[in-house]
Amino acid sequence: MKIKKSKINIHNLFYNDRFLMFFSVIAAFAIWVTISMTAGTEIEKTIDNVKINVDLENSVPKQFNLTMFGDTVDTVSVTVKGKRYAVGTLTADDIVVTAQTNYVDSAGKHTLSLKAVPKDESADFEITSISTSYIEAYFDVYKEATYQLETNVVTDKLMPDGYISEDPILSAKNITICGPATEINKISKVYAKVQVDKPLTTTATINAEIVPVNEYEGTLRYLSVKDDMVVTVTIPILKVKELPVTVDFINTPKNYTNSPLSFTISPSTVKVAAEESYIDKLEKISVGTIDFSDIGALNNKFSFNASSIKEVKFIDGTEKFEVSVDASDMVTGNFKIDSSNINVSNLSENIVVDIPSNFSQNIVLVGPSDDIAKISNSDIVGTIDVSSVQVSKGVMTFPIDISIKNNNSCWAYGDYKIVVNISSKTQ
Repeated sequence: MKIKKSKINIHNLFYNDRFLMFFSVIAAFAIWVTISMTAGTEIEKTIDNVKINVDLENSVPKQFNLTMFGDTVDTVSVTVKGKRYAVGTLTADDIVVTAQTNYVDSAGKHTLSLKAVPKDESADFEITSISTSYIEAYFDVYKEATYQLETNVVTDKLMPDGYISEDPILSAKNITICGPATEINKISKVYAKVQVDKPLTTTATINAEIVPVNEYEGTLRYLSVKDDMVVTVTIPILKVKELPVTVDFINTPKNYTNSPLSFTISPSTVKVAAEESYIDKLEKISVGTIDFSDIGALNNKFSFNASSIKEVKFIDGTEKFEVSVDASDMVTGNFKIDSSNINVSNLSENIVVDIPSNFSQNIVLVGPSDDIAKISNSDIVGTIDVSSVQVSKGVMTFPIDISIKNNNSCWAYGDYKIVVNISSKTQ
């Protein structure tokens, strides 16, 4: 007879109270043994980025009025040793590294030894090493001084052919430099230095690097700009172009608007420079304005200064323009205008303008002979503009604007004025 063997079902064992109690005791014992064997083990650990403290308050350098300058190592790595449970969770905040300044009693470069200790005096670990045991630092008396800035533009080629540059413009004339007195006392110049990497075709404004130098143009150490002041250098770049010149006319009779009087200008062309966006749109330059009231029946001469033209820069040495307006084929005619032909424009409601009844003025007209012959005194109209009147009464002088009825080819030559009385209107 065969005996049937029963199979052990592990799944069912965990539903057996006796087995579950036995298994829990064995597992707990195993965990306890593992922790006991590892937690007490000594290990080493390197902690990075531990900040170096330099406390100058109540220090030897402070007594000598010395300040630390320059960029020094500001963090180190510290290696510690101890029980795993004590070391495993340490961070950079658990260690204090201090630079010793005991022997800093004079200006110059000094070697400061570093000391590392646990932040918690009762901590259960020891510090075995520091990545560096000392740092170099520069000490001196703090000083400020103000200097005039000079520009220094560094470039292989500032602009392409066909362009010119004007003097750079600084956003500030002076700057205050601060730092160690020994280095401040060596400053001979302070440059606002800009680097131009490619040729410029338009005006550029660039942030400058402030560079103090000594008398041999050598750079200095540990210096900075007070309040981090930002200085810019503007480099004006102008495009060069040769253009013809012309003149403008005002108070032009209608017939000469599209067919102006013959005129010549010397020089007739000029070489100028201006911002690229502006000069590219220019086809000619007006050198001045001529009022038809200044043109007589002859060859009229006018002169204009190049310096009065601000839109462009003349680079060919031009200083003056001589303009000749030819009206020699015209004739003059003498006429009169009286008070009946004087009109008032822009008259305020509260103002009365009294034109003298005995007013009479000789007028010279210029134009083609056939048109002049057709004009009579009654065709001449004078207008005075009183928009500028600011007082309620008094005697004032106004220019007379002369026009001619039914005529588009003649004009008044010369200036004409009238004296009138201004009064307030009676309510």
